[in-house]
Amino acid sequence: MGMIALNILADVLYDLLKQDKPNLCPRSDCDITYLYSEHRKLNKHIPSNSWGGTWQRIQTTDIAIGDDIERIRLMRNELQHSMIFKLDETRFHELSIISRDLLKRLDRHNTPTRLYTDELNEILAKTISAEEVKSIENEILERNDQDEECGPNGKYWTNVKDWTNIGLYKYYFPKVVTCSKHCSINTANTILLI
Repeated sequence: MGMIALNILADVLYDLLKQDKPNLCPRSDCDITYLYSEHRKLNKHIPSNSWGGTWQRIQTTDIAIGDDIERIRLMRNELQHSMIFKLDETRFHELSIISRDLLKRLDRHNTPTRLYTDELNEILAKTISAEEVKSIENEILERNDQDEECGPNGKYWTNVKDWTNIGLYKYYFPKVVTCSKHCSINTANTILLI
């Protein structure tokens, strides 16, 4: 789900903003937080229940562009601010449906070269073998052992660019990886970033 939020949904916000703000910085420099704040400043696509809503305030019948901008923000926040790094099967399914619905609407509105829903289907269809998981875990541990210090609270954190160098951006991990320095990378039910 992280891959969906941080790539496809960010692309949606970027493509939408680019229509009204042609001198936008490159997509690679824009994350969802920045793009959301720019949409909010522009104030063109106002959500039905105003900016900064909660899941409880957004109804399934609220299908304005601004409502979908809010859904994207809420999904991003739910995934990024989770303390357990885990998404249960039910919530994953719910967020997948929400994503699919809003991507269908924004496919029609933004008319991207490659449909967002096609990108979503491709991500959801990805799988990984047990051998690939083991290989990637070993690469994480090797990199972790090379680092001099653990991150906050004894947890190992790495720069996303480092992860992409070893190809971790494609995979869904079912467990926690622990290194010899008692650091851990909780990869439970997490799809890493592209």
